[in-house]
This record gives sequence, C-alpha cells and structure tokens, in this order.
Amino acid sequence: MNNSYLYTGKPIVPKISLKIGDQQLEQDVDFAVEMTDNINVGTAHVTIYGKGKFNGTVENTFKIEPVPAKSLSFFADNTEFEYDGKPHEMHIAVKFGEITLQEGIDYNVEYADNIKPGNASAKLIFQGNFTGAMNIPFTITNHFINTSKLSTDVVNYTEELTVTALAEGGVAPYRYAYYVKHDDIKNWKTISDFSEESSITYKPMFITDYIINVKIKDAEDNIAEKQLPFTVQSTLDANCRLSADTIALSEPVTIITEMEEDVSDFVFKYFIRKITENKWTLLERKKGLSQFEFTPEQKGNYSICISIRNGKDKNTKQYLKLTVE
Repeated sequence: MNNSYLYTGKPIVPKISLKIGDQQLEQDVDFAVEMTDNINVGTAHVTIYGKGKFNGTVENTFKIEPVPAKSLSFFADNTEFEYDGKPHEMHIAVKFGEITLQEGIDYNVEYADNIKPGNASAKLIFQGNFTGAMNIPFTITNHFINTSKLSTDVVNYTEELTVTALAEGGVAPYRYAYYVKHDDIKNWKTISDFSEESSITYKPMFITDYIINVKIKDAEDNIAEKQLPFTVQSTLDANCRLSADTIALSEPVTIITEMEEDVSDFVFKYFIRKITENKWTLLERKKGLSQFEFTPEQKGNYSICISIRNGKDKNTKQYLKLTVE
C-alpha cells in the first residue's frame, strides 16, 4: 500500500499485502480489510482484522491528494461580450473526466476587469478534492457604431434636409453634435454642439457638394462619428462660362450666362475672391444682367460665383475659375 493516492472520484482501495515471516497471507482468508474516508481528499483509514488461525487488528492510514488544475477540462460558452456598462460573467463548465465540478463546492470564481472594454479574466480557485487555480481570459468589446442618416443625399438649392443621429451599442444616454463643410471650405463649421438633439434640419447655402459629420457621445464619453455626403443641385437650368479662363493683367473678361428662361425675370449677382482668401467681394448685382464684363486688378488665381434667382422657385449658384497672369 502506498502512502498517498490521487483523488479519482471513486473509493480508493489499495491492494494490501501482509506477511508473517516468509508466509504470504491471503486477503479474505487470513484477514479482512475495512476502509473508511477513502473517497475524498484527506486521510483514509485502514483496519485489518485477522481471520482463521490469525487474530488481532492492524490499523494504518494513507493520504488522498487533490487533483491539480492542469488535469481538468474547461468549457466556456462565450469568450466575447458586448460592453453595456455592467459586469460580465462567463458560464463555465469544469470537468474531471466524467465528473462535472460544482462552483462554490469544488471551486470559486474571481473576475477581473470585467466591466469596461478590453481584456478580462475569470480566475477559478479550486478547493476540496481539487487544487490550484486557472485563469480563463475573455474580451469585452465596444461596438459603438454611428448609423446616422440623411433624409436625402440630393437636395434642391434653398431647400432643407433632415439629419437623424442614430447609434448602435455604447451606453445610453447619448449626446449629439453636427458639423458641416463643402467643397469651397477646408474647415468644419459647427451646426450644433453636443446636445440631446437627435435630429436637426439644415438649409445649405451653396450649390455644391457637402459633408455633414455627426458625432455621438455615449454616457462613458466614447465617441462614434459618421460623415454623410450630399449634393445641392440647382433648380434652374443655366450654363455659366467665361470668355477666357486665363487672361493677362488689365485685360477684361466676360461672364456669360445662357438659359432658356427670360433673363429679365432673374437677378444676377457676381462675386469674386482669390483662391487663397475666404471673403467674397460683390462685383455687381442687377436684374437681367446675363453678361457681365470686368477687369481684375491683380494677378492670381480667382474663384467667381454667379448667383441667379427669381425670388420664387428657380435659383442657382455656379462657380468658375479664372487665372490672371
């Protein structure tokens, strides 16, 4: 009989060998064996009783040692959780062969970093018939996605569109911010800073391509953003062109507008600015003025804006490029 045995989940019955001198005694003929406490971890007791021509008792003990964690099997139903601001716990099955261990009896679980997005772990600490510890890692992800949308991606000049801020994931409540820029400006302009407004209306001022940037901030200050492009189209069919795209200094240039409508019904505005500047300068404003001649005063690259409108339902803005050498 050995001094110690590993826990098996079943009664451990060591083989008993007894001799008197050179005579080998036979179990159940010359002696009987009784064992107690020989299933679970601890000290097992052995009592040997003489039989037949032998009498008296002999007592002995042996140890039952716990099973180390490395000999166990682990099964987790999920190792990735969606962040929701609450602690996440795994459903873990631990087995020793066909034996399913019981939490609170065979082991306890301690969680670490199991609330915020990132790497988390469940530490299983074994007791009783099992010993050691095992870490089971898992992750908490924050799929905070901005799913905002526009009421349309093409809007007529002078009309409004609606921006609806939407999000998936994150932690409510949310706050919303809206920014805009178009092809003629580099920097974002704030429409509305972070507030509880989940929907706004916006009226673009130019006929060009725009982008609205929607930022959504959740309760944990995580931010998800989405850029929504749209185009502002003219409601008036007009063709604006220059008599020349490149002219010499002191040479005049003519802006010509061709349209099927009666030009006398429309007000024409002509603006100019250098490409390197943001401020527009009004050159002329006059009803029915479909051709306009002017002479730039400086060399450079210019942007020219022609605004045509009848004050009712037909309006347009067009942009032309001019180089003065």
